[in-house]
Amino acid sequence: MMDLIYKNFLTKKNEIFLGLALVLFTFAVVIEMTVFTMTTNGDDNRIFLMITKTMRYISYALCVLQICINQKVKKRWVICVVLIFAILSVVMVVSNSRTMFLYFWLIAAATGISDKKILRTVMWTQISILCVTVLFSQIGIIRDFVYEERSRHYLGFTWTTTAPILFFYIILQYLYICDFQLTFPKFIVFMIINIWLFVMTNTRFAFVLLLITLVFALLYNYTFIKNIRLEKLKWLFILAPELIAGFSIGLHAFYDSNSETWNTINNFLTGRLQLGYDAINEYGYSLFGHDITWGGNGLRSQVGEGGMIYNYVDCSYLQILLQYGLIFLVLVLLAYSIIMWKAIKEKRYSACWIILVILVFAITEPRLISREFNPFILLLFTKAEQDTKKLSERHKHCVSVY
Repeated sequence: MMDLIYKNFLTKKNEIFLGLALVLFTFAVVIEMTVFTMTTNGDDNRIFLMITKTMRYISYALCVLQICINQKVKKRWVICVVLIFAILSVVMVVSNSRTMFLYFWLIAAATGISDKKILRTVMWTQISILCVTVLFSQIGIIRDFVYEERSRHYLGFTWTTTAPILFFYIILQYLYICDFQLTFPKFIVFMIINIWLFVMTNTRFAFVLLLITLVFALLYNYTFIKNIRLEKLKWLFILAPELIAGFSIGLHAFYDSNSETWNTINNFLTGRLQLGYDAINEYGYSLFGHDITWGGNGLRSQVGEGGMIYNYVDCSYLQILLQYGLIFLVLVLLAYSIIMWKAIKEKRYSACWIILVILVFAITEPRLISREFNPFILLLFTKAEQDTKKLSERHKHCVSVY
């Protein structure tokens, strides 16, 4: 048992600080989105939130220690880190937000560490919180609030979409770890959970996209899809972050409320285009972002911040552009392009499809750089954990795509 843990999780001397940091950070941030951090009157439990905040800062300190013990880094990596550090320092001052500046230490600390060990650590932390929170909400230990307008259950979280989106990313991590080796029994189990979460929360896009992803993963090993080499399409995949970002930002920028077609699309997206268009007009574009306070739905906005105007932009790309600026958005897109490039170079084609799903999901969900949900951004500097012999055997009969 201990050998299994040692082999599959971040337990080695050169990994332990990052492992602890990821567990503390993921637990602290996700638990803050649950009813556990609220009093019976619906107010924030300030003592609980102070503890979780302390846990987050301890995780950042552990990341610094991880970087210090991981001294075998290339000069190019140091230059890259210093440059990003300088840009994020400016972004932090202009946007009045330390979030991205602190997140950067998590990414830097993951340098040279096994990608699958990182995802296993995060995934099991997420699974633990999700299972306990949902279970406690259903047996009455904590309250399961209901959004009356559409009969959507919160399932122990502070907003209805949190549980299904967390499950969505858990499944993506699992598929990455197992290289799309999805068995039919697991497919059935995952689909049952996906359907139940949809019935309880009415979170449509997460449900549909996960359904498509699971079907694709099931077919992946039994059809010609597995035998497709992506080298001939590599620039399409590598530039996918930039193309999808341009498309999604353009949808909001060119929205016309006087057009019946645009209004139909806006209604289908539950008003997201109008909100994005209004945010663009109010804040405009800049290199280093703006100081923006987003107001949205959820227990805290209803109880703790009553009366706040709803101005939340769900599109990840547009939200990053407005709050953190064009330069930071370009850095994020480049990071995902590099992750794509590495996956194609190492013939980890299943990883390319998973990243593509994440990029598509970010069109209507603000989780592209939310490390507590989406740890895949950490793969920028990680080391791919793969069986070279097995991978070579798996792709020796692959065909090129033109």
